[in-house]
Amino acid sequence: MNIVNSYDLSHLDVMLVEKHGDMRRLFRDVLCQLGLSKVRDCGNVGTALEMFQETPADLVLTDWSPGLDGVDLLRKLRQSGLSSNPFVPVVVVTANTESRHIYTARNSGMTEYLAKPITATRVYTRICSVIEKRRMFISNHDFFGPDRRRLMKDVFAGENRRLDGNVNGSERRGYTSMAYSRMTRRDENASVPGVIASRNATLPQGDAH
Repeated sequence: MNIVNSYDLSHLDVMLVEKHGDMRRLFRDVLCQLGLSKVRDCGNVGTALEMFQETPADLVLTDWSPGLDGVDLLRKLRQSGLSSNPFVPVVVVTANTESRHIYTARNSGMTEYLAKPITATRVYTRICSVIEKRRMFISNHDFFGPDRRRLMKDVFAGENRRLDGNVNGSERRGYTSMAYSRMTRRDENASVPGVIASRNATLPQGDAH
């Protein structure tokens, strides 16, 4: 499979949070196929928070399922008092694909949403979205996270586009994750130190299920 806009992801530091060991190994294999060599993983929220506080990641991929509350982890990562980097991009990975679940994750501050079962293509697409579709952060009395309006426009293809229309410009904040704050655009795509745009790069052949 050829991808027009490809990236060298080898220097991106990823934290993977997944309850099931078999699924963690599968996910790690997929990330390895995509060139990601710096991957830390764990199976619960408490350990994830400890790992993140000790060494913040550039990207967090978290499961959301019975027995592992990825949304709870997401909310804690967005709290400045609990998180060493509340701006970190967080991709929620789950089989909960109803709109109410997407709204819950969105209102908790997620960056992207990845439906199970995972494939190499889906994972790569979400990582590219994190790099290329940077959103301003919103901070108000009941929410801190990426601008929810743009996300829902992407998810629902224009439906509900006026959600949260009361958020004003004074509440906007910049996207200051260490790995993404220095990104520059190249042909309408973003490049980050260690995540270098390469037109010749391609995804590995075939998807992992």
